[in-house]
Amino acid sequence: MPGKGGGALPVDANEDELVSKINDQVRGLGESAELRIGQSMIGGAALVISRVAEEEDADLIVVATRGHTALGGLLLGSVTQRLVHVAACPVLVVPAGRPTG
Repeated sequence: MPGKGGGALPVDANEDELVSKINDQVRGLGESAELRIGQSMIGGAALVISRVAEEEDADLIVVATRGHTALGGLLLGSVTQRLVHVAACPVLVVPAGRPTG
């Protein structure tokens, strides 16, 4: 939803369900994995991820693409693309999986 000053915060109707699903996935990664949720204005997600990585003294950030083509990512903007440029540590970009079936 647009906010004053041109910023916006997303509104997710099923946010509790999404957080629960992500928590389950994080638990499956082992004891050293932890879910941290941050908020940002539009365009700021990469900065939030980068800041948390610095706070945690991360050696690596692993992030997936959304499956856009290179041109689509360029036109739509990309958190992943921005993160590669602003992160203080290496960023491993994992391509989105292809649909099965």
